[in-house]
Amino acid sequence: MNFKNRIVALAGGVALVTLAGACNKDLNVTNPNAPDVARAISTPGDVRNLLGNSYNTWYIGAHGGGQPRGGIMVAVMADNLTMAFGNFGARFNGQEPRLAFNNSSAADDGKNTSIPWDAMYGALGAANDGLNAVKRGVVVAVSAGATDETPQFQSLAYMVQGLSLGYLGLTFDRAFVVDEDTPQGTATLKP
Repeated sequence: MNFKNRIVALAGGVALVTLAGACNKDLNVTNPNAPDVARAISTPGDVRNLLGNSYNTWYIGAHGGGQPRGGIMVAVMADNLTMAFGNFGARFNGQEPRLAFNNSSAADDGKNTSIPWDAMYGALGAANDGLNAVKRGVVVAVSAGATDETPQFQSLAYMVQGLSLGYLGLTFDRAFVVDEDTPQGTATLKP
């Protein structure tokens, strides 16, 4: 290394140390555009839409919405359906003798389990958030002054909780069993 390169390397090192020392600001920044759940679903219409769509989320996750996942794979594994092509997990999971399930995130068949898993917890989270909003005093109605629909939407939320947890119980060997009263960050996988 010649003298000129050593000078450039030394100057670059000094500049780097100087810049690192100057950047000691706290990087914890609040985001005013990301409200907490209580503010995001604080009106009757917000809660009504959230709980109404929680069923749609469950239905599409369980039965597919343009991409039927999980159900076809399980039906082929049970010899209820027969398919000769590799879509939706039918090829590898329908072979006999049975192959071990490829639980790799790189495998395309992984979507057959990840899509329903994510959808069930999306529906469950929406139902739980809606029930918590009702507990905070939000009255569910189409608009202000309209008929109180809180009992109907509470029933819908409890149904979505049951459907989601039931689907998880039928499909997976372990799941997080959570409801609207489960403290955040305390759920554990249960068989």
